[in-house]
Amino acid sequence: MITAQRLQKKIMEKAHKFATMWQLATLLDYQLINAHEPSNSLHKKLYQEKSE
Repeated sequence: MITAQRLQKKIMEKAHKFATMWQLATLLDYQLINAHEPSNSLHKKLYQEKSE
């Protein structure tokens, strides 16, 4: 159980770092994002399902 919690913490830390770096990258290069699609992954999935 402790191992799973430690691994989950590592995953969350890496995801946070990635999200921070992605946000900085999109500020520097606007072509990485599409203004017509939501940037949140859950909203993006719902958007894709709705448009199908």
